[in-house]
Amino acid sequence: MKKYGLKCPIRKANPYRRMAKAIKTSYVAPNLLNREFESHAPRAVRLTDITYISNGKDPRCYLSAIIDACTKELLA
Repeated sequence: MKKYGLKCPIRKANPYRRMAKAIKTSYVAPNLLNREFESHAPRAVRLTDITYISNGKDPRCYLSAIIDACTKELLA
């Protein structure tokens, strides 16, 4: 590599990843549904979504919805 003037930079460790490992805040819950949302009884599986809405004057507005996975009914 020296002959052709090539250099291989060593990537530095991500400090945020190292800190997350130190305080163990990056917990991942087990996948219980395995993407089979509709095969359960009504109101057994609920889905949630948060959508941020910008209306011009206050950009911090958001819409939070809870939906029943089986019947597709909006619960809250």
